[in-house]
Amino acid sequence: MNRTTYDRHWATRKLNALGLYLSSEVRHDQYKRKQFEKQLRLIISGKSLQFISKQNLHKKSLIIFDRTFNITNVLKLLVILVSFVGIITALMAIELERSREFAILRATGLTGKQLSILVYIETLTMGIVAAILAMPMGIALAYLLIEVINYRSFGWSIQFILSWTEFAMAGCLAILAAILAAIYPAWHLSRTRPALALRGE
Repeated sequence: MNRTTYDRHWATRKLNALGLYLSSEVRHDQYKRKQFEKQLRLIISGKSLQFISKQNLHKKSLIIFDRTFNITNVLKLLVILVSFVGIITALMAIELERSREFAILRATGLTGKQLSILVYIETLTMGIVAAILAMPMGIALAYLLIEVINYRSFGWSIQFILSWTEFAMAGCLAILAAILAAIYPAWHLSRTRPALALRGE
């Protein structure tokens, strides 16, 4: 910031930072740069001054910036866990609600093993379709958060990058949740007698 601008907006004359810009000759010569830093440290030794190079400042800034995203990683794991449980619960409820329909299939000659295979195929199909529909919605939501909400809230944004590993992980998560969601309904429906399931009809 220009000194005149600083004095106009802040009523203090105290300096709290000073930037030193090296010439290209010193900046590109490692020996001369180290000699300069050594002499500078000797000058400020014993005083309440601190010297930090641009490289170290950049490195420390990135460390602090990465720490702020630790909570984001924790929230990401919680979102994955909640979505995983949500997929299992929803698909399991759908299959169990159709118990009478499956009982009719059993009564017309479908074996317990065939019914289990049918439940697995249906649940897996629903999981794959859900994953395919969720991916473009996720891209649109991410773009909205990065390019609109983040920019308007904080005045800055981050780079919008599509990581295919994340999409692969999301697809595998949906398929795994669908398979796990089919285990109990398939086992329960294959062992339930059709007469009991049709009693309410």
